[in-house]
Amino acid sequence: MIGTAAASAAKRPFSCDSCPMTFKKRCHLADHKLSKHSGGQKQHQCPKCESKFAREFTLKQHMKYRHSNDKPYECKHCALRYKEKRAWIKHEKRHREQSVILIKE
Repeated sequence: MIGTAAASAAKRPFSCDSCPMTFKKRCHLADHKLSKHSGGQKQHQCPKCESKFAREFTLKQHMKYRHSNDKPYECKHCALRYKEKRAWIKHEKRHREQSVILIKE
């Protein structure tokens, strides 16, 4: 177990001193501290819901993923569409894995 923890720490060496979160990059830790632990006012109000954010970037991300119907990523195998690139990649990976299984049978 110690080896696993050490490997994880090597991959995410920047630790928050206020919570258990760890990050790959120092700038991600800085963003986390600002948005979660700054104690400052959350000045960026979502125009579509009650959510407020410390950073304008976070508000834009919220608007994109929570309130937008735009789905720019389309599966070339079944035409499903996704808002997030990582969900689309995961979906397409399943198609590739299924085709490998079919070939082996």
